[in-house]
Amino acid sequence: MTNFNEKINLIWQIAESLRGVYKPEKYGDVILPLCVIKRFDSVISPKKDEILKVYEQYKDIPQESQEEIIKAELDGLDFYNISAFKFENLTDDQDNLKENFLIYLQGFSSNIKDIISHFEFNKEIEKLAKNSQLYHVIEEFNKIDFHPDSLSNQ
Repeated sequence: MTNFNEKINLIWQIAESLRGVYKPEKYGDVILPLCVIKRFDSVISPKKDEILKVYEQYKDIPQESQEEIIKAELDGLDFYNISAFKFENLTDDQDNLKENFLIYLQGFSSNIKDIISHFEFNKEIEKLAKNSQLYHVIEEFNKIDFHPDSLSNQ
């Protein structure tokens, strides 16, 4: 999907699918964090194997030192995710989706976890899961390419 308007339309469709679980003024509590998370994932996904390999080398050292070393080893990436998951494969295990998504979010480097924490997104994950919407929302977000090469920062 390369057309910007198509991406916007799909995001609106996802937001509309939240009707009943969320009031329209609260759609952003789900949509905005997922856009940000998916964008981060789109940037690091091509280097996921390299990230896991580097992490494996340094996993036993203190986290503060570990993060700086991993970032230095990743040549240009200022953040990473060390979980076994990518956003695109979270829905592979529907029965454990909520738990796997939380593990995935905890796998981000501290700078990204700090950003995500400001959204207070864990309560939204719980609400989405409780209302059987988490799978649908993640599945739909997987249809959108948020990589900077296909979607500018503007």
